[in-house]
Amino acid sequence: MKVGGIGARLSPFGDTSVGHAKTKTLDARTSGAIGYQWYMNGEVIDGATGATWDVAWRKGEPDTFTVVPYFDVFGVRTAGVPMSATVTYSRAGTAIIIR
Repeated sequence: MKVGGIGARLSPFGDTSVGHAKTKTLDARTSGAIGYQWYMNGEVIDGATGATWDVAWRKGEPDTFTVVPYFDVFGVRTAGVPMSATVTYSRAGTAIIIR
C-alpha cells in the first residue's frame, strides 16, 4: 500500500458510468508524473497525454480506459504502473406515447 511519494495517486481512479448526453472526466493525477498516455480498449488515444481524459456518452458496450503515468528517473523517461477503469454508458431511455 502506497501512502505517498512518487507514483501515489492524487485522486481516486476506478470504474464509472456516463449518463445520457453527459461527459465524465477520468482523473489519473499521480505524484511526480511528467506525462501520461491514455488507451481505449488497448488502443492508443492520439494526443491524450494529460492527467485527465474526458469521456463523452455514446451508445454501445462499455469501454476500458487505461492510463500509464511516466516519470523522470535519473533523466530517463520511465513508465509507471498502468491504471484501468471500465466506463459504462447509461441507456438513452424509452418513451412510450399513448394516444
